[in-house]
Amino acid sequence: MQLKIASQTYNQLIVFLKKENTTIGLRQLQRDIIDLELFLTPAEYLLKNRGKNNVLELSIHPKINAPFIKDAHIVASGFGTSIFSEALKIPLNFLNQAILKKSLLYIEQLPQDATGFNSELDELQFTILPLRVLTHRNDYYLGCYAINKKEYMIIEINHIKKYTIKPKKTKENYLQLQQNFDLYFNSLFGVSKNIDAAVHEIKLEFSVATGLYIQQFTWHPSQKFKKHQGTLQMTLTCGINRELLGWLLSWMYNVRIIGPPELIDYYKKSLAKITEINSSKTLVYRNIFTKKA
Repeated sequence: MQLKIASQTYNQLIVFLKKENTTIGLRQLQRDIIDLELFLTPAEYLLKNRGKNNVLELSIHPKINAPFIKDAHIVASGFGTSIFSEALKIPLNFLNQAILKKSLLYIEQLPQDATGFNSELDELQFTILPLRVLTHRNDYYLGCYAINKKEYMIIEINHIKKYTIKPKKTKENYLQLQQNFDLYFNSLFGVSKNIDAAVHEIKLEFSVATGLYIQQFTWHPSQKFKKHQGTLQMTLTCGINRELLGWLLSWMYNVRIIGPPELIDYYKKSLAKITEINSSKTLVYRNIFTKKA
């Protein structure tokens, strides 16, 4: 594989694949790279690094074993690492097989709200068509199509407690559903449900030190940066969801929202709720980004 030989940009991979008689677009390649991580061995990892002219470069490397880490004084923080990584192997294999066979799944139990998609469900038991296994922030999610509601969902895989394959095959156009899901996925910031169907041009302004750090990472496929009057401006084309707000709040007083107005309103509402909760004696789960809120 080319990524094991040397670092490759997306454009270099597209050129290489074309020579191998495989034509693929940039968006599809970006989605395939996400899936690629599922097929690496436990001893490998995918490195994403900004190279010349800040262009993203990809490469596959062997994981550093524990003795070497100790000798080199490199210690992993473990921050955000899933404690269910071993337990996920069985459902990940099951779901990958379900996607390959285009099987319908009957979800019998989905108790928690990790992405906002199941917070507004009328029924806790429902049928889905699995479309993609997604990796995001050291966790695994299932991108799927809810048959009865006729809409796309993303579910944290560890929260799917009971599920069975339905013998009946889908009558849906599977390839079309996959392609439409990929477009929908790109409208999200992360894996959380948007507040509505609208896609906005998000404009943010960061202090230079913070902006230069943020610029080193991929947060959304549409991200763009430019210098502006002593700050660094970032633009995104996506919907508004709680993951976007949580990300903005993590930069505290080093970020300013230029637009759209809807995002500014939700930012102010989030700050007000944080202040309210910290002044209260009770704490209950809230999600202000749903219709029920």
